Amino acid sequence: MTFYSRDFRFKCQRCASLCCRLGGPPLSRNDIDRIKRRGYDAVEFSESTSLRGFGFPDATQRLMKSGENGSCIFLKSGKEEGVHECAIYDQRPALCRLYPFYLETVDSRTFCLKVIPCCRGLNNPDGELVDEKFFFKHLHKAVTKLLASDASQKSSNSRQRICGA
Repeated sequence: MTFYSRDFRFKCQRCASLCCRLGGPPLSRNDIDRIKRRGYDAVEFSESTSLRGFGFPDATQRLMKSGENGSCIFLKSGKEEGVHECAIYDQRPALCRLYPFYLETVDSRTFCLKVIPCCRGLNNPDGELVDEKFFFKHLHKAVTKLLASDASQKSSNSRQRICGA
């Protein structure tokens, strides 16, 4: 694992400025199953879409529906003004668990974890240092699930490496 930026910090501001207000994310089969176990019908929260060519893992086959205002249907206003909550936080999709980080395929065996630079939580002085410890604490599980879904989708047994943010 290689990190190309030192002293880089992150702390979620729960503002939902860009992540959730721009609609819901692409969903993997695992995401859909996890949300269904919460009692939702897939037809209620997802729709078919073609995501090929957009850089998303092949495992993402459906898209989370958006509400009338364009936000993810599970985005709820919090008790404090300007703070938002996810109604399915514990079951949220893998791409939501990664935000503001995302996976980019380098080749068939290598993926880079990159940063979406417009997130307000980036480089927050109160944030956690984004390093190997941060990766394993916050991102590893979501990355592993995405890569496993993608690998099973491709029926590939090749070993995959991850390069850091």
